[in-house]
Amino acid sequence: MKLKEGGALSNLIRHDGSPKQRLESIRVSPGDGHLELWLNDDMLSYLSLTEAIELRNELNQGIKEATGV
Repeated sequence: MKLKEGGALSNLIRHDGSPKQRLESIRVSPGDGHLELWLNDDMLSYLSLTEAIELRNELNQGIKEATGV
């Protein structure tokens, strides 16, 4: 999924004074006619069902590669 096409990458940066700029949580939740992609408890973007499935497939592929399955 190309986050630059539909979201604010600035939401990946912590704004609480911490020197660490990292992703701590990812959540996808239902919205009103769409899905919402939440990173670090900030909503990054709206997702269509097609985009959500694409994201799922990319996560599954990354897990397979990371675990050697």
